[in-house]
Amino acid sequence: MSDLSYLSKLKILYVEDDQETRLFTLELFQFFFSDIDVAVNGQDGLDKFKASTYDAIFTDINMPIMDGLKMIQEIRIFNKNVPIFIFSAHDEVNYFIAGIYHGIDGYLLKPFSMKELKDIINKLAEKTQIISTQNNGIKKLINGFYWDKTTETLYQYNKKIDLTKNEILLFELLTSSQSRIFSSIDIDTVIFDDDKSDTFRVRNLLSRLKKKLQCDLIESIYAHGYRLK
Repeated sequence: MSDLSYLSKLKILYVEDDQETRLFTLELFQFFFSDIDVAVNGQDGLDKFKASTYDAIFTDINMPIMDGLKMIQEIRIFNKNVPIFIFSAHDEVNYFIAGIYHGIDGYLLKPFSMKELKDIINKLAEKTQIISTQNNGIKKLINGFYWDKTTETLYQYNKKIDLTKNEILLFELLTSSQSRIFSSIDIDTVIFDDDKSDTFRVRNLLSRLKKKLQCDLIESIYAHGYRLK
């Protein structure tokens, strides 16, 4: 097993409704992680996910208010890459298939041993190391476009695209977090930095950018906001 000490720097969301199970698992987690947020059901987990940025999620399936699979489905609207692992007392095939469909990275049946948990943690380590290796300052987009974070420059293939100050700020914001969809108010506040709140100028900025690039790099998530494709 590889050195897992660097995992202590990751921010983890753990979702479990049963208090006894939650306390037991937290004791095990603390061997690996130092920054753990806890949610007591799927809705609580989804609310915490929307309000923060997490490097991995561990969740139960059967929970009140919102179950784990529904929570995962909602989270995948916002972030398709964050590692998600399911803990469940159920071994029915349909739970596992549903989890795969929603992009889980691992599945562990309760009660589990420390060895079994370490196997799951190793899977997390492998994925986070891949993500870290790929995170070299270049954000690949569609149609040959990519954003160079180090130089704050947009390219299509090898051609530099001239951007306005506000367009640069827009790309800086949208590439600052893989876990967030940014609302019109978020964008307006960061880019225009005044006391006004005018979503029309955000839409106008996006429309001009689309026309300039002759490509729609930014997708609108209904009732939520915007993110890069």
